[in-house]
Amino acid sequence: MTPQSAGDLRGRLDRARVALEEARWDAAIDDLLGCEDWPLEIAEHAVLVKADTLMRRDATRALSWLVATNDIVLTDAGRFQRELITGRALTNVRNFDGAEQRFERAGTLLARVPDGAPRLAFNRSRLRWMRREAAPDDADIELALTDPDPTGRASAYAVRAWTHAARGDYRAQIADFVRALEVAADVGYRCDLGALGIIVHSLARIAFEVAHPRALAIAREAFETLRWTDDVRVDKFQTLRVLGLDAFMRGDVAQAQWYFRDATMTAPTAAFAAIAHLDRAYVARIMHNEPWALDELYEAVRIANGVAWGQTYGEERLALVILAVLLAPANAPEAQRFAAMYSMLGVESVSPLLALTHDRRAYASEKYALGRIEQTLGNTEAAQRALEEAYGIFAPIDYHYRAMLVATTLAELTGDAVWSERVKEHLAHYPGNPLLATTIDAAPQSDAVLDTITPWQRQVARAHWSGADAQELSQRFSRSVYTIQRQLTEIYLAFGVRSQSELRNEAIRRGLA
Repeated sequence: MTPQSAGDLRGRLDRARVALEEARWDAAIDDLLGCEDWPLEIAEHAVLVKADTLMRRDATRALSWLVATNDIVLTDAGRFQRELITGRALTNVRNFDGAEQRFERAGTLLARVPDGAPRLAFNRSRLRWMRREAAPDDADIELALTDPDPTGRASAYAVRAWTHAARGDYRAQIADFVRALEVAADVGYRCDLGALGIIVHSLARIAFEVAHPRALAIAREAFETLRWTDDVRVDKFQTLRVLGLDAFMRGDVAQAQWYFRDATMTAPTAAFAAIAHLDRAYVARIMHNEPWALDELYEAVRIANGVAWGQTYGEERLALVILAVLLAPANAPEAQRFAAMYSMLGVESVSPLLALTHDRRAYASEKYALGRIEQTLGNTEAAQRALEEAYGIFAPIDYHYRAMLVATTLAELTGDAVWSERVKEHLAHYPGNPLLATTIDAAPQSDAVLDTITPWQRQVARAHWSGADAQELSQRFSRSVYTIQRQLTEIYLAFGVRSQSELRNEAIRRGLA
């Protein structure tokens, strides 16, 4: 091995370390190809960097790699790092006892590893959080906050943030997420992007839910500063959605649609792409742009029909709930199909990170999803029970956006003015939002002519005056063109019109479009 070739290998190792921090994991693994055969003084570092990289995607692969390269890691510092990575991987696969043993073994090496104590403390505190045993005043968290590595300090604040959440103290959770991003900002966000992506997404989401504009602005600044990669695109996509919803709720509809458009381009899976189009449909419908809403809605349907839903996980499946809700006024049979599909898959883990620690917000999210599905299926009593249970969790913790959604649905179901008042109370936390003017106190749409035609004809009529022709209606409702044309004839007769354009004009005159 010549000095030059050894230098080349060290260069590859340095590039891999940078790629790992920047969340370019394929690049890191490519640079470390064959590293187990490098000279031992270089190979030890390389196999550990590769193990850390593999763990970002698949903890089981990382564990297998660590076993296969066990004989290469010989120094005290290397063995310490191997125990930490192995313990973290075992934590990720829920082998908590195995992880604890690895951290105990790492502890025996502390005296010979400079700055090792904060790193070990972080991993122990993270393990206790996963076991639901950690508390905000955990001594290990305090020690982890002394880590000279900014990524280590930011991650320690994030773990403490989740321990606050476990106690229901969401304002303290926000404060610690903010501190984590302040640590990163102090070094120009030159921290591990995989860790920062989760923090930005988590802060943005909770800050939006509780209507905390300053924290949302901090998350937005970090989002716009980070150099996102495909390896963290789930967190980027989820943050874009939150920023879009926040812009919409504060009255900036144009900015909201820009965020949602970016989300459609960033969506990491087809299921998430469907959700992005449904977000745009939701905003368009609120703004009374029904043709645009239907375009986005049926694009989401097209995408959803190509998804293997049984292979999806967590929040991806919420697309089925949103599809059922938004389709219900336009195509009840399709809405029920998606609702039934969601029911068959089950409502578990719609919020995986919260469900992991048995957070009541996850339970409330499941109840909300169940309530909307039961509503779509026509099971009013079951829907009301589930929704009231969800509201009883979201409202006391000031989750204003989610509480508003639940209260809105309960107002629709029950007609009780109490729920409309509660909707107003939650909306008041989002100054400038368009929902007060467009949805609250609006009586269910009724019209003398609409009341004379069948429910299915009402769906066809709305789609037709919104721009769909007979051929498109045939595809949407899975009926022959002949059947659709016959229904249109009866609809035209009921409204006293002779064409699609006349029907639209009449619908506008009656305040229906």
